[in-house]
Amino acid sequence: MGGADAFVQASWATTSMTGSDEVIAIPWFVDVRALAYRADLLEQVGLTPEEAFADLDAFEATLKRIKEADLGVAPFSHTGRGDWNVVQNAAMFMWNFGAEILSPDLTTAVFNSPEAVAGVHMQTRFFGEGLTPPDAPGTSVVLRGELGYADLDGRAISVEAQLALTYAREAEVLLAPIYKELLARASEVELATAAARALRLERAGQREEARSTLVQALAAAAVYTPAQVTASYSELAGRMEQGLSEADRKQAQFASYKTRQSRG
Repeated sequence: MGGADAFVQASWATTSMTGSDEVIAIPWFVDVRALAYRADLLEQVGLTPEEAFADLDAFEATLKRIKEADLGVAPFSHTGRGDWNVVQNAAMFMWNFGAEILSPDLTTAVFNSPEAVAGVHMQTRFFGEGLTPPDAPGTSVVLRGELGYADLDGRAISVEAQLALTYAREAEVLLAPIYKELLARASEVELATAAARALRLERAGQREEARSTLVQALAAAAVYTPAQVTASYSELAGRMEQGLSEADRKQAQFASYKTRQSRG
């Protein structure tokens, strides 16, 4: 294969386990991303390339300026929607914010750091703010990483991290179908969770706060909660104000637990 001299140094560094010189993998590929722009569009919005690309803030401001000028083109287009290599696409933005994928000692996944989140947030924000083509109204970016390795003593170590962001235009959200059965199930789980909190408050003697916690949850979940479920929790809220017996409290706690654990 040509050895280290035939590969980019950064990619060859991935061919061995940390602390070992044994080659156990071959680099797949390395690419470089470049930004192409239309000089005529910048001229129409009164910007020079130096002004438009001075820094990330200037870059985003330039895209918004092009959008506001309504020039008949999308301000920005990049890969990422439904693309298998979304990690690479997000990494460009993460690195610009000073983030890394792994810690310097390569033992910890750090792509969920505040800097990494800021970078991915900028990438996906372009979709949410309508700065991309109309055929890309939203995007979901899920970064998952699991790092497995053996230290110099032969001990197996595994670390993992996950970061997920989703954006969609308001119009797309409004057009999305409403799955009432799913919302009803979610409402029941929310009520059961609120009931568990309320029962802990009631047991601690904070009866009014317990009742208020459950009543507020009922009001928020009323739209999709079945009437029978609503009636049951309303009755429980009323009894909390008077105080529950230990037997009634345990029964309510068990019912709440079953609802939260059930898959529906």
